[in-house]
Amino acid sequence: MAIRYFTDVDLNNVLAGTIDTWVLWNLTGGKVHATDHSNASRTMLMNLKTCEWDENLLKLLQIPAHILPQIQPSLGVFELLMLLC
Repeated sequence: MAIRYFTDVDLNNVLAGTIDTWVLWNLTGGKVHATDHSNASRTMLMNLKTCEWDENLLKLLQIPAHILPQIQPSLGVFELLMLLC
């Protein structure tokens, strides 16, 4: 991730994630910022033993944890959507 290279960006007003995070964010109207274990692991920032963001890697790469999505199980309930037909 190249987040640390954006020196002129207010990281208190930024969210980061993979494509599934973006889709979920849009489907829920910005209510849910989450991803599943499989997508989080592909970033190579997730600790495979704890299934959480690796604090040491985030510190090394200067990536604030608060901008990353919440990691949930692939079969977890992310949000209930009511679709109008």
